[in-house]
Amino acid sequence: MKKYKITGNVESYEEYKSWYFWSIFETRMWLGIKFFVFLFILFLFIYPTPRTLRLNRKHRVIYIQNWKGHSIVPVPDKGDPLSGILYDRFSIYMFGGKGDCSLFFKLDLDEGEATDGGLLGCYPLPNKNHNMHLIKAMRAYFTEENPEFMQYIHSWYRIPWFNPLIAFCNSFAFIRFPVFRRKKAEQAILAFKQEWNKLSYKQKMQKFARVIQRQKELNERLLAQGLHNEVNNDWDEKETSPALKNTNSIYP
Repeated sequence: MKKYKITGNVESYEEYKSWYFWSIFETRMWLGIKFFVFLFILFLFIYPTPRTLRLNRKHRVIYIQNWKGHSIVPVPDKGDPLSGILYDRFSIYMFGGKGDCSLFFKLDLDEGEATDGGLLGCYPLPNKNHNMHLIKAMRAYFTEENPEFMQYIHSWYRIPWFNPLIAFCNSFAFIRFPVFRRKKAEQAILAFKQEWNKLSYKQKMQKFARVIQRQKELNERLLAQGLHNEVNNDWDEKETSPALKNTNSIYP
């Protein structure tokens, strides 16, 4: 110590080892934090859009891809195109905003079997009519050659800062919604249609009738809570649910 002019107390081996390992841990911890911050920023702008409910006008089906395969319901040639699914415009909203809800859907044509479903509009809502517009858009897609809503719907939702927010919120759905493969979806749809076409017209209508009845019962339960779940085809329709009159959306 005198030779090298060392002053003060010299750390023991155990003290030095403890400091050394702590410094390594701290360095790795900050590297990990920086890495996740980088991924967070990256996902805000380039995260791939998860595939949820999909509409196929060519084969007239509504379907969703999951880890087990595909859940598919046909669209009737006449009547409500959504006769094969259940929907609830006032489902749970992940951000907890008063007066804001997500759109729950369930592919419910196969009675007694496990059916698929999910939530739409879980991200920050641009306006209170968002879920209503989703229902109208899906119906118009199957009933109109050039849907009217396509002429002005973009201007209602063209809000630049919503794009990264929506991408970020959708990123949490990656595990639930796998990467979409069009070829496999096409094969699944063709296989489904082959089985569906084996049914008689009466059997098909009975399946649709059961779903329509369940939707009617759901609408009645929601109406008893002051929520109007039914949606007409008028694009100027506004939210009229009494239960939402005294609530303020977190967005104008």
